[in-house]
Amino acid sequence: MCKESASLAEEGNKHRCLINIEDLGHKYPSSLAGFQAQILQQQRPEGKVLQSLLDSLTTFYRFWDPIPANCMSHSVLEFVNGSLLEQAPNVNNMKLSSAAKRWPYFLRRKTGISAAFAFAIFPKELNIDMSVYIQAIEDTVLFIDIFNDVLSFYKEYLSGERNNYVYNRARVNEKSTMETLQSVVDDALAAHSRAKKILEHTEAFLPWKSFLDGYIIPRTRAPKGESERHNFRILSRSYQHLLSLLGPYPGKLHVPAAMDFVNGCLLEQLPTIREMKLSSDAKSWPYSLRRKTGASGVYAFAIFPKVLKIDISIYIQVIDDIVLFIDLLNDVLSFHKEYLAGERNNYVYNRAHVDHTSIPETLQSIADDVLAAHARVTKVLQYTEGYLPWMRFVNGYIAFHVTLKRYRLGDLGF
Repeated sequence: MCKESASLAEEGNKHRCLINIEDLGHKYPSSLAGFQAQILQQQRPEGKVLQSLLDSLTTFYRFWDPIPANCMSHSVLEFVNGSLLEQAPNVNNMKLSSAAKRWPYFLRRKTGISAAFAFAIFPKELNIDMSVYIQAIEDTVLFIDIFNDVLSFYKEYLSGERNNYVYNRARVNEKSTMETLQSVVDDALAAHSRAKKILEHTEAFLPWKSFLDGYIIPRTRAPKGESERHNFRILSRSYQHLLSLLGPYPGKLHVPAAMDFVNGCLLEQLPTIREMKLSSDAKSWPYSLRRKTGASGVYAFAIFPKVLKIDISIYIQVIDDIVLFIDLLNDVLSFHKEYLAGERNNYVYNRAHVDHTSIPETLQSIADDVLAAHARVTKVLQYTEGYLPWMRFVNGYIAFHVTLKRYRLGDLGF
């Protein structure tokens, strides 16, 4: 009971910090912007709010196993980045492109902190192996994010707020607000259904259902209220160098991508994860894992170093499509090599399994997704100064895979 009370107290403290950042962060943007750099440089953050938030992050590891705690910390850092993006005038005022289909949820996911909530459902004292629930995490995250948007829509509409997920999604899809709201509702219900089907006959179902009951009911009834140190020093120096090359926002957005890569590698190496039976309802799991292990956010932002003097508002809408393009193109170009090596625990095979499609069908579908993502990015950037760096990256990325012998594409005539 004492452990539970301590956990609840820490959660309450974390929530107060996050609410303060969301509502008042615009009053101390420089402190927010420097938060991650100070963590990596082993400095105490500026101000009581950020100091308290850092203390809460370290407390995660008392109540959750390392990988869930890593993912929760990553989610909170993404929230800080999302808040900075939302408060940046050039991003807030940029004209949305109809080709930037993935931008609304890219931003929404950062500001939702939903991965922290999703992993928090399963503290280590429950002794539930991560392989039991990990396939449902992505749909739980999606449900939390967009269900909140549905229930917040009326309040935000009355207050005149139009720069939110529903309106952004409506703009890029060129649909009415009401049509979009219904689509968001449908997506929320579908995500809930998939997660429930994955978990309902496992020991993870009761805590998951209890959390969702606790999440939904208040919103429908109440208003919103030494070698290690060495490695860390290397990371800190690398981060400082990164900031000097990329500028403040892109440099900071690299950190969660790099951290997520570490988490993804840990997940891939866990025997229970590697050996778990994939559920056909876990449609979002293959790419959830693939995105973590791709580190593609690092590459995507690196396309636009600050020496080019390209404002982030030029390309931020298509970063998520660039990430998708990098991830999936790598899977297409790596497939032959991995097939010859007997590797079957990869994105192509996982996606084929959950979709009940053949490997050739799945590979073709992934290739189609790659081309579609490329087309969307190109459409947004083609008349901007971001276009040439984008095309140079694409050409170089493809040439790298084709010419490097480890990919064995010469076997196929490349």
